[in-house]
Amino acid sequence: MARKLRVAVGLLFLAIFLTSVLAVPLAVAQSSSPTQLRWRIAKRAHPGVRLKRHTPSPTPPPAPATTYSHPSLILTPAEIAIIKQRVAAGVQPEKDAYQRLLNSYVSPAMSGSPNVYAGPYTGNSLDEERAVFGQLWTDGARARDLAIAYVVSDNADYAQKARTYLMASAQGNTPTVWTDSGCIDTGQLQSYGSFSFAYAYDLTFNSGVYSEADRSAITAYFRTMADALQTCNAYDIELSAVRTPRTLDKAYDWSSLLYCRYDTIVGGDFAVLVQAASLALAQASDYTTLVNKILYDDSFLLNLDAMLSCALTPTNQGDGVPGHPVPVPALYIYCNPVAGRGSAMDYMTYNARVLDVMVEVAQKIGWNPTQVTAARQKLFNTWSYLARFFGPNAEPLANQNDRINADACLPRFQLPLHEFGGSVFLDVVRSGSQAGYYEPQLLGPTALTHSITP
Repeated sequence: MARKLRVAVGLLFLAIFLTSVLAVPLAVAQSSSPTQLRWRIAKRAHPGVRLKRHTPSPTPPPAPATTYSHPSLILTPAEIAIIKQRVAAGVQPEKDAYQRLLNSYVSPAMSGSPNVYAGPYTGNSLDEERAVFGQLWTDGARARDLAIAYVVSDNADYAQKARTYLMASAQGNTPTVWTDSGCIDTGQLQSYGSFSFAYAYDLTFNSGVYSEADRSAITAYFRTMADALQTCNAYDIELSAVRTPRTLDKAYDWSSLLYCRYDTIVGGDFAVLVQAASLALAQASDYTTLVNKILYDDSFLLNLDAMLSCALTPTNQGDGVPGHPVPVPALYIYCNPVAGRGSAMDYMTYNARVLDVMVEVAQKIGWNPTQVTAARQKLFNTWSYLARFFGPNAEPLANQNDRINADACLPRFQLPLHEFGGSVFLDVVRSGSQAGYYEPQLLGPTALTHSITP
């Protein structure tokens, strides 16, 4: 009798256990959105992966006292003074580049109005997502271009209009976290406008157009956006990297050369764009915890040193061309051509540009000089390799099926010319219409802001 009782009790407990186990997925499915369900499934499928579900604070933090002088994110007062002098003296390319900025970008920005997407985006369509975040990109770019025009001209009307675009988003846009959409492009697509807003705020900080209430709203918005961007990297990039072994794989569709896919995840455009925007937002809002995490936390998978190493000194077997360095930068080395815009070379200059901007910001923040020197050497080596395929002495591409979009790539070479000088970079930059160079995602008119050489 005692044995039968024990068996019956055991069966009862088993039934209760199975009921509870089966009920949880059903309850989750009934109470969760598709993106929430994907998040929870991912956590169960990969219990060893550190996935934090960051949710931006609904209560805006108070605006802290400024801990660094403005402007200093990209342009310093000394650099601005030189640009102003060159424009006033009619020096090229600044003279024509400034006029083109006014005519092609500042004029429509002055006559336009903010087009704020309220957010967060909760759909599942990449095309739709690109469209809604394109509004953020457009407004951020307009604020940035107006801010650049302001520091060159001292026309406060430009600063006031830049404020209009920035405040509209600060007060009307709720950033999208990864669990809102679950799309791998969510972080990248929000990065463009976010970086530009931070750049614009830095340039117009001392213009007199912002009230204390404005500053509090902007600080809260920048921190909330930075947190939202970090959720996208945490899932899309950190999880992918953790799940990707550091083994060699096929590099090209036309070659048997090998590369390490892990490098292209940690050092690829999704990761570095999000971190570039996050670093700019954090610095502009005195979010020192995030600044320190990106610049100094060696345990953080996506710290700047780690991304530079993966992107610029990766593990691969080069491009197969005798005399070329091994390894070559891992920035989308494995891409096939994309119709209308190139592929591998386009993405390599694209990502080198983002990392260069991050190092520029980090240096001006006060990053360790030893780290800055090491990063600059990696950037110089990378730009020197990429320069082989541009300018009057351009070599044929290793992949003959690849294509170069010179209009997109050449404005990016203003950065190495600005930092390192030299006839090679100068020849590349002068191979196109320099005064018209405009880098839409982050910097705007590079021929105006980055033409001064050492």
